[in-house]
Amino acid sequence: MRDERKVKLAKQIQREVNGVIHKDFHIPTGVILTITDVTISNDCRSCCVFYSVYVAPDTATGAVQDADLRLRRATGRMSRMLTRKANYFKYIIGKNMRIKNIPEVFFKLDQTPARAAKIDDILNQIARESGEGGS
Repeated sequence: MRDERKVKLAKQIQREVNGVIHKDFHIPTGVILTITDVTISNDCRSCCVFYSVYVAPDTATGAVQDADLRLRRATGRMSRMLTRKANYFKYIIGKNMRIKNIPEVFFKLDQTPARAAKIDDILNQIARESGEGGS
């Protein structure tokens, strides 16, 4: 039962944080900030909100280096914004949810998409090499 409660609480916190971000914060044009997951500590006194940042490619230049730089800058800006506003998120969670202990909110960049892309690149390289050697 306790695990079910934590899962429900995590989903509700994810909805609250996502709603606050899209309603109360200015996200620059071309930047997509997504809340990917929320984990709750065993005592429900803290939660870690995982997020990912995506930057739409610049159609004017299309340079890969420029896209990487823009992604790093946008990720840094979003990280600073979320960290500075952690107490505001805690306030909103406490205001909108009926829970005894309002968890401290911590934000962490979700590295899963980057790791998945790296693994995909490695698998594609292996497939190309095995295709060349097998001919």
